[in-house]
Amino acid sequence: MSNKQRQELFCQYVADGMAETDAVRKAGYSTKGSSVTIQVTRLQNNPAVQKRIVELKAARLVSESNGEPVEGLPDDCNPALLKTMTSIEFLRAVYRNPANKIGNRISAAAIVIPFEEAKVAPVGKKEGAIDDAKDKTTSGKFATFSNQQDFFETQTVS
Repeated sequence: MSNKQRQELFCQYVADGMAETDAVRKAGYSTKGSSVTIQVTRLQNNPAVQKRIVELKAARLVSESNGEPVEGLPDDCNPALLKTMTSIEFLRAVYRNPANKIGNRISAAAIVIPFEEAKVAPVGKKEGAIDDAKDKTTSGKFATFSNQQDFFETQTVS
């Protein structure tokens, strides 16, 4: 089985709600030692795999509507429009519509939130030291002359 086929199986299993470690095993990846967790990490870091999982989860939401118009989408929504929408646009339309069932709204929001909310990067030691040094040059006894010019200009007697 090719790697693409295993990736597709992994995506389908995860979209169906299976745990990622179980999905890796069931998709046919090696299960020796810590290779399962390594493979899970690789698949989590693969943007194509993550995009496919989102698409499959969105498709499941559509299929759960049993052919009825999907709540949260415009009334004139047709299959051609669905093909032009990105998966994230579709999920946004689902979770933002208060007329949808709360379970579907929560599912859609949980799927799309990693793509909407950016993670705040931690400040490293070097960056923190640089920021501290900049703060010290603007105030206190280590302030540079250029930062104190406005102080001297306001103190001049007319």
